[in-house]
Amino acid sequence: MLKLLSVTVLGLMLSAGVVAAQEGQPVQVDTNQVTGQNPATFQPTSKIYDFFNDTNKDNMKEQVEKFYAPSAVFEDPFTKVTGRDRLLSYYEGLYKELDSISFDIKTEFQSGDETVAIWTMTMKHKNLAGGEAVVVDGVSFVRFENDKAVYHRDYFDAGALLYEHVPILGSIVRWLKGKMAAE
Repeated sequence: MLKLLSVTVLGLMLSAGVVAAQEGQPVQVDTNQVTGQNPATFQPTSKIYDFFNDTNKDNMKEQVEKFYAPSAVFEDPFTKVTGRDRLLSYYEGLYKELDSISFDIKTEFQSGDETVAIWTMTMKHKNLAGGEAVVVDGVSFVRFENDKAVYHRDYFDAGALLYEHVPILGSIVRWLKGKMAAE
């Protein structure tokens, strides 16, 4: 799904002249033209940034109620949750074993009530990677109504987040990814 989304976005950017492509050369993206932002000086100020970086175990309920509408839908590669109360339970479960988590929002695209945020998450979890930091790149799509998120979809590599850090399974997933990349 993410590949299809990426190819579609790349196609639109090529047709709009935002992306330059020459045969046999890597695609060059003019990030300033795409976002209107200079990546070197980009300072995220969105609700997504605030929610991702201000939420912790102690203020979880307050943050979830502030960010999400009561009937919000959340999806990621692992689950789909409907309703703010169920979403709160989901987040509480996720954060229960976390030692730390932070999001570096690289850039955001906003159109009306919809926002796309491109981010890098760094987290430490007691049961992953021996408690060492796990770093995963991802994208969030959030639709707002009346200043609350009604739909939130996260796209990221589930293998890089979880499967690669599970004993035995991790080495198999890394081997498969390497094999697929070589083809």
